[in-house]
Amino acid sequence: MTSSRMILLVIVLFLLLLGSNLVLSEGEQASDSGQFHGDERHNGFIASVGPASALLAWKINQKCDGMIASSGRLFVVDSSTSTSRITYARMHILNETNGTKLGDVPDWSRGWIGQAAGLLTRYPVIEAGNIFLSYWENWGFWWEKYTTAANPFSIEEKWTKFLGHVGGEYYIQLPYNKFLLTYSKGKLFEAYTYDSNGVVHAYIAGSGSIAWEVKVKGTISTIPTVADDVVVIGFLDNSKIVALSTSNGEVLWSFETDSPVPSSPAYSSNFYFGSATGVVYAVSRDGKELWHTKPGGGIETTPAIAFGRVFVGSDDGNLYALNETSGKLLWKYSTGGPIIASPIVSINGIVYVGSTDGRIYALNSEDGNLVWSDDTGSSIEVTPVLDNGMLFVASSDGTMRAYGKPSFASIAPGWRLPSPPRNLTAAGGVGYILLTWKPPSFTGAPQDSKGSVIYNIFRGTAPGQEKFYVQVNGTSYTDNQVELGTTYYYTVTAVNPAGASGFSNEVSASASVVTTPSAVSNLTASIAGDSIRLTWSPPSSTGGLPITEYIIYRGIDLSSLSIYATISGNVTSFADTNFDPGRTYYYKVQAVNAKGKGDPSSTVTVVAPEKSPWPWIDLILAIVATAIGTIIAELILRILFSRSLADLVLRIFSRSRRSKNSSS
Repeated sequence: MTSSRMILLVIVLFLLLLGSNLVLSEGEQASDSGQFHGDERHNGFIASVGPASALLAWKINQKCDGMIASSGRLFVVDSSTSTSRITYARMHILNETNGTKLGDVPDWSRGWIGQAAGLLTRYPVIEAGNIFLSYWENWGFWWEKYTTAANPFSIEEKWTKFLGHVGGEYYIQLPYNKFLLTYSKGKLFEAYTYDSNGVVHAYIAGSGSIAWEVKVKGTISTIPTVADDVVVIGFLDNSKIVALSTSNGEVLWSFETDSPVPSSPAYSSNFYFGSATGVVYAVSRDGKELWHTKPGGGIETTPAIAFGRVFVGSDDGNLYALNETSGKLLWKYSTGGPIIASPIVSINGIVYVGSTDGRIYALNSEDGNLVWSDDTGSSIEVTPVLDNGMLFVASSDGTMRAYGKPSFASIAPGWRLPSPPRNLTAAGGVGYILLTWKPPSFTGAPQDSKGSVIYNIFRGTAPGQEKFYVQVNGTSYTDNQVELGTTYYYTVTAVNPAGASGFSNEVSASASVVTTPSAVSNLTASIAGDSIRLTWSPPSSTGGLPITEYIIYRGIDLSSLSIYATISGNVTSFADTNFDPGRTYYYKVQAVNAKGKGDPSSTVTVVAPEKSPWPWIDLILAIVATAIGTIIAELILRILFSRSLADLVLRIFSRSRRSKNSSS
């Protein structure tokens, strides 16, 4: 090994081992974010819980052009360093929990004039306890290119492969930088372009020996995607993808597209990728087209595949969710700028996507509802990384952010985020607001479990300003902590072991004001046999409270009525039998609720009836008179009784009718 390579290897290993924090801690789990977009399949479906809120763990000033994660550490590639002639990259190692720097690989120059060195890939690979990276050294008129494998957690030397001396035309700048690495099943696959020819190497990862090398016509634009025994690459200047055998590099098939493929295909049973003109393709592992569709603008991102959906970011600013089997559009979410950073998906069903509008979005994979978003201040152009429950986001202003809390424990298997509750309604009552809603259409429970959800209620006094208020189990809630005259706004989320859904529809309501009842209406007084009968209608307004009782006032003078009787609030009639016959009486009625007495009714007047000496005759007369008329009843009485007795009964009956007709 040359002295320059030995010095480089020692520096890399030493800086990776800085501090005791670089030693694997017991209980930590290996990450599935050790390569671009997850692993060698690049499908963006990460085996980690994702944060369900915009809880900011830390923010640091750190330029980032690409990152991967492994075992609680972030490996960040920064290409901001430059000399008078060239720009080159170096790698920093950060603690995931707090963002502190554990080590870095700075300028590798040995001090010669015009000489510099740096990484050749924005996405190194960490797999099987090794870190794989490509770097170069500049000697003024040529470059030396190396590929290195090292154990980042020990001083054990693995290998360094020297490619040779090449001219400046060797390097073509690509979105992923110049050398594109993927690891799968003991092999390291490296793709690059030289003199308009694509080159793919397969290294034996344990030794660095080259298993095979293949040259293909065109500029390779994608990090190789590996699916079992197939490795697939796309091209910047050719409208096709090519599949090679992982065992010997043989070309297995080539698939023609409508335009170049700028970003790596994703694999999940089949290959999914987008073209520069915006066509999304699904191609089987043996190169047969399954479907294609054009949901929107051009595509520079690698799709994420999870839960039967293909998530694709587009230059038109939309994230599209397509059915994995048919390509049918299921939903889309619009951001404020083109999407050039690939989306990722957590195992609890959250899709994370950054936009050039400067925001990071967390969406429910089921329906596209917004779970949360945050403004980073500048364009997001690097694919976010998810590891151990934390989301890492880099923005173009040179800042990095981490969201969530470290979590090395997984959630219950199979759970996903639920969809939002449906049909939220709010109705104001006296001193309360009643909320009701329907359960989510999708609870997120595993297929073998019925599952259940609880609900978080958010409340505020302005639209869109709701904050967490209370958690409940059922599909209704009575809010008694309200102020009269204040309008409250509500929204609800469903919660299961995977996290919270997006928000339901927003509703608003105000609690009713409590008052005394309005006045009783339609009060009447009539003679009913030997009694005075009062009837009335309840007040048009109860004041928001039940009527508890009615107060009946009586007097023989219109100006001096007093409380005569109190009856239940569910009764609207009263029979008065305690009076002097022939006397005029005045009545009024007042409704009462818990707040107090309402206004009294209008006053009615009635002349008390004469009391019959033969009540049974009076009853018969009233019944018969009602049924057949007064004249016929009079004839019957004269036939049944003596003339003097009949005349007495008729006089009493006549007075009774006159008293009834004079009431008002």
